[in-house]
Amino acid sequence: MNTNFKRGLFILQFLFLAAYCSFSQSVGIGTITPDPSAALDITATNKGLLIPRMNINSINAILNPARGLLVYDSVANQLMVNIGNNTIPNWQVVAGNGNSNGAWSLAGNNNTNPAIQFVGTTDNQPLHFRINNIKAGELNPATGNIFWGKNAGQNSQNNITGANNIAIGTSALQNNTTGTYNIASGFSALFSNTTGYSNTANGVYTLQNNTTGNFNTAIGQAALSKNTTGYTNTAVGYSSLQSNNWGASNTAVGYQALWGTIGSNYNTAIGYNAGYMPFFQGSTGLGWNNTIIGANTTLGNGVSQLYNCVAIGESAHCTDNNQVRIGNSSTTSIGGYAQWTNISDGRYKKNIKEDVKGLDFIMKLRPVTYQLDITGISKKLNEGGGKERDELSKKAIVEKEKAVLTGFVAQEVEKAAKEAGYNFSGVDVPKSENEFYGLRYSEFVVPLVKAMQEQQQTIQSLQQTISTQNSFMGHQDKKMVDLQRQLDELKQLIQHSK
Repeated sequence: MNTNFKRGLFILQFLFLAAYCSFSQSVGIGTITPDPSAALDITATNKGLLIPRMNINSINAILNPARGLLVYDSVANQLMVNIGNNTIPNWQVVAGNGNSNGAWSLAGNNNTNPAIQFVGTTDNQPLHFRINNIKAGELNPATGNIFWGKNAGQNSQNNITGANNIAIGTSALQNNTTGTYNIASGFSALFSNTTGYSNTANGVYTLQNNTTGNFNTAIGQAALSKNTTGYTNTAVGYSSLQSNNWGASNTAVGYQALWGTIGSNYNTAIGYNAGYMPFFQGSTGLGWNNTIIGANTTLGNGVSQLYNCVAIGESAHCTDNNQVRIGNSSTTSIGGYAQWTNISDGRYKKNIKEDVKGLDFIMKLRPVTYQLDITGISKKLNEGGGKERDELSKKAIVEKEKAVLTGFVAQEVEKAAKEAGYNFSGVDVPKSENEFYGLRYSEFVVPLVKAMQEQQQTIQSLQQTISTQNSFMGHQDKKMVDLQRQLDELKQLIQHSK
């Protein structure tokens, strides 16, 4: 069979096929029952459909390519389709090795052009990501929400109205419904939040139980993790403010700072374990309006709440309301470059009385020397949470206990004041068994001044008496002189009469 005959036979078969196609809805190659939904049904078990292969220059040289025309770029190894028209063709990659022509490969991409190529959408619909068919991410142009992580920001209502939130991490902001302007980063961060807004949670379990609390900032694992309705709190550090539930406007910076406080307000704690409070039955925590700075600083005994206290320094410990404590039992010197000034403006003093006791009080005092039992004080205050002190602290305690001090015994001063009928403000009387007696030595200046005034009055009185006596004695002396003169004159007369 020669070549011309073969060509003629092929043309004849093609004409028969074309004629058949004009009367049939489907054409089958390799099958006599083509699928009725297909214009051409090619069936094979060991062969495929071979698309015309050419390089990109040849593809671009095709004249008036039809929309949907398929070719294979044999150089770039990718299938191309014309999505333009026969006048202005637009060749796009259908499948290939993920190069710069538009397709993205799971094995990586190269030669990309960021000016025109991107992963995303060209409409206003959210872009979702899934893992094992579970929502794991969302970029929402309508609400401004950004969620990334398994179930992040995805509750049963799909966060329909909450807007401008950012959630990164498994279950972060998972139950948010209407809350806005929240940032959650970390496993279960802001997990229970529903309507709370303007919260920032960065770390595992941070603000995990927050539901309606607003304007909270939590940074560090478990920071503010039990907060539900508390607001305007700031917690930075592992477990800082962890137990807070409804307390508001607290600031805790440091490992476990303000740990244990549940419903306290307006406290500031900075330092390792600063304001750490163990749980006690019926206690809601630290108190309010307190400032605590330094490692292991604390207030009270954890049962009763204190207010308006300031504790500064490692293991500094306030025992009652309205106290300021600087340093711990090992502190040996507190000072500066100027003396302490007390407000003493007469315009703001009422009920002024001159009833200060002087000598009667001062003379009852017993000045003594003594040594402080620092070990006992430290144990009473539970400084360092009962932990063994470091070697430097131990040495400081030993040295301080050796020091011989000068002063009074507070209880004796209290007794002397009572015996003198004097309401002396220099004795700091404890209000509970957890406190210590104290003395304000600067207060002794006033009764000492009074005593000096009383002494001066006594001295002046004595001087007046002496002066009077001297004057009298002077008068008597003059009389004696006159008498002596008269005697002398009598003697002279007697002598002349002889």
